[in-house]
Amino acid sequence: MCRNRDERNINSTSRSTMIPQAPNRPETNNDFLWRQLTLLQHLTLMRLRAIDSDQFEADAVAERRRYEEEIARYRRRREEERAQNQRRIEEDTARFQRHQAKEDLKRAMMEEERRILAAIDQSRNNPSA
Repeated sequence: MCRNRDERNINSTSRSTMIPQAPNRPETNNDFLWRQLTLLQHLTLMRLRAIDSDQFEADAVAERRRYEEEIARYRRRREEERAQNQRRIEEDTARFQRHQAKEDLKRAMMEEERRILAAIDQSRNNPSA
């Protein structure tokens, strides 16, 4: 019957590629070689599928790694942009505050000048005061 486990597997899985045997016909050398060739083809196909599966898995892992690296680069870039925008906002705020302080100082000086000029005009108009 079956000489080993592999032969039993090949007989059960790929009957369409096997040479049909008459129930009482003795196995010929060609029948044995055909079964061995079929088994070899089957094992080769299984190995190729395993290699393809391993390669697919490796490709999937590499693709995931590239995807994660791209996400990390994007997040770093966004974080850098946020930090840069925050610095710009702080610089603009400081610049605006300096400008406001200058404007306030100018207004105060002009107000003081007006007050002094008004006092001078008043003293000219009222020399007795």
